[in-house]
Amino acid sequence: MNLPTLARDLYPYIRPRLWLSLPFTPSGGVTSPFSANGTAYVAPVARDITPRRLEFGVFPVATNNGSNYWTITLTLQATGGGGTTAQGSVTTSALTAGRWDNSLALSSFTTAAWDAATYAVVYLSLTKTGTPGALYLNPILWVS
Repeated sequence: MNLPTLARDLYPYIRPRLWLSLPFTPSGGVTSPFSANGTAYVAPVARDITPRRLEFGVFPVATNNGSNYWTITLTLQATGGGGTTAQGSVTTSALTAGRWDNSLALSSFTTAAWDAATYAVVYLSLTKTGTPGALYLNPILWVS
């Protein structure tokens, strides 16, 4: 048996267990801290991937509570400017203002596998409820 054969045989076993980060790029050059609704980060779906876990480092600068908070939504965009599918969302409503927090995460997604022929990009959008303070956001999306 030669090495290429071994690698080919092991790939189906290794791929679902090997998580890589999908790099996000700030949308429109806008970076943290965010103070208005909109698309914050975007990443290409350049190959067939399976989303595993979306984690956030967040810092709500000022007011953040059950009435004034941010909703962060992960959305998948079809190729050719086609339809969008929300994959899930998290809110900052339970977080303390003025402190970094890394407890926000998303581990189940509406679409289980993302193929590059169907989907072009995935993006994070921010929506304010009430009047929360500005938000620093540092996301990482793990895929296999």
